Amino acid sequence: MAIRFNRDRAGVEFFSASGAMGFGGMGWPWEKLMPKKYFEPSLFCAVLKTITLNKTPGNGIFPWFKIRPIFREKKLIGFVNALGLPSPGFEKFLSRHLSRLNFENRQIVVSITGTKDEMVSMASRLDVFDLVAIELNVSCPNAGENLKINTREMAKLCRTVTQNTRHDLILKISYAHDFINLSKEAEGLVRAVSFNSVPWHIVFPHKKSPFEKYGNGGVSGKIVRWFYEDMTTKIKRFTDIPVIMPVWDYEDIKTNEEMGADAHSFGSVFIARPWFPTLAIKRHQKENKD
Repeated sequence: MAIRFNRDRAGVEFFSASGAMGFGGMGWPWEKLMPKKYFEPSLFCAVLKTITLNKTPGNGIFPWFKIRPIFREKKLIGFVNALGLPSPGFEKFLSRHLSRLNFENRQIVVSITGTKDEMVSMASRLDVFDLVAIELNVSCPNAGENLKINTREMAKLCRTVTQNTRHDLILKISYAHDFINLSKEAEGLVRAVSFNSVPWHIVFPHKKSPFEKYGNGGVSGKIVRWFYEDMTTKIKRFTDIPVIMPVWDYEDIKTNEEMGADAHSFGSVFIARPWFPTLAIKRHQKENKD
């Protein structure tokens, strides 16, 4: 079980989802304080925090606080966030983060979003870096225009970006999309698809979001597991495109494999239990070695 990229023919099995380990893939400040046995960045192919061409402030005065836990019977089962894609802008991202990475020891994916011309511009300039892939984030619930793009426009975007970069592409899609036909159109143009958080109104159609003024936000975690399984089942039924499937607990890894997913991704679980992804990978490696 792994996805083979042009840079990494041996394959990638475990990803950290976009932003889970910051803009530089080494973790957020609180994660860096953890002992290496509980937080080991080199175990993951790190998808860096999604970048926009120009600086974007995110939602509100303090966008990083636009996240709330979701509980069921006193048990944490996920989060809703409405950060609004805060980004330092492409130029500062290159100078502050990407240019400082050692690509010989790390597997790195850069996640980008914006208009077609903006993404083409960023993708072409990333050719000088030894990346595993570029992720096209066309599905952020906090950037509503992304969810309005149709299948034909999405395929055209993938084709245009592919023609302007040497890197493989990962397409990040949403349950709000026509994800079956989108995956069909993207097959052959991108190396894999990954899943974004699920828009609040889909998960809770009759419940008010704490971030209503910011477009309601996106939901992640165990609470949206059903949506990810539904996407994987249908995409695998109608296409051969590799699927990167989210993980919240260790059972998800086993279920992902049984469903035919091609790789695993740790996202908001880093917020709930930042030590879990590293320990889960080590456990999985040990069990498969034995």
